[in-house]
Amino acid sequence: MESMGLIIKVVEIIGKCPVYKIGDKIVIEDGCRINLQKTTAICMHSLAAIMPYYVALNKGVNPVELGLAKEGDKAYVQCLDPCKYTGGGTVIFEIRKVRKLNQKEVKVDYFAELGENCIVQENVILGLRYKEDCQKVKIGNNAIIRSGTIIYADVVAGDHFQTGHNVVIREKTTFGSFIVVGTNTVIDGYVTIGNFVKIESNCYIPTHVTIGSHVFIGPGVVLTNDKYPQKMRDQYHPEGPIIEDGVTLGAGVVVLPGIRIGKGSFVAAGAVVTKDVPPMSLVKGVPGEIFPLPEKLKELNIAKNWRKYINEEKIKNWYNRLW
Repeated sequence: MESMGLIIKVVEIIGKCPVYKIGDKIVIEDGCRINLQKTTAICMHSLAAIMPYYVALNKGVNPVELGLAKEGDKAYVQCLDPCKYTGGGTVIFEIRKVRKLNQKEVKVDYFAELGENCIVQENVILGLRYKEDCQKVKIGNNAIIRSGTIIYADVVAGDHFQTGHNVVIREKTTFGSFIVVGTNTVIDGYVTIGNFVKIESNCYIPTHVTIGSHVFIGPGVVLTNDKYPQKMRDQYHPEGPIIEDGVTLGAGVVVLPGIRIGKGSFVAAGAVVTKDVPPMSLVKGVPGEIFPLPEKLKELNIAKNWRKYINEEKIKNWYNRLW
């Protein structure tokens, strides 16, 4: 990724932690944050500003709009990874030089391996390190990662992976190919997702969830993995739902911990699924009642814009295997 902007040279710092000002964002590589006395900001890795203002450390100093760093300003750097640079302490340095950059000079070094023809918008974190020995994010070809997205290290995705804005995907999440994760959706890690899956906006997917292929998850769906919130946490492990191939979850569906929804099933909008669902079932109501699946709902979940990449014969075979 390239951008017009300024570069800020630092004087006193522990380790290699270059500081950049790109556009209207203050950026510090390798997971650090910066707080300027006169112009304040907080940022994490690459170009991702996690909030537009940050309360200044010194009393009487008001945070102002980003992008006004000047020579002579004092700045504070505190690394989010205390083992690497500052040991958890704060380093004070003076901005000595501010100079203009051309586009070719600015490059974001993500902790990630991307395939060909990938688009990564501004304010994206790829490969947020959550421990010392984590692995780079790996994403296949033709990905689109939209602004505000945070993807932790140890995440793997195939080709044609795309996110909306402000998506959070935590560690140990594995995706197949042809995936959409909608705006403001959170996937909390230790999740496995198959191929041809669309997750709409404002969904929550907790840890220890398995989602098959050809699955549609509507907006506002909440999956859960905790039978005893705030109790007995040392006596059991989280157990998320298992969503089998070809399942559709309508808008606002809630699925309780440990539930298995059988292949080809359709859960109507607003339903609360409290027990296992056999394959080829319709679920509706609160609590969810189970009915035979009507013929009109037996349709393979595959977006129209994905069909051009797939042989129609394959689509027919998938449909026949499912039903």
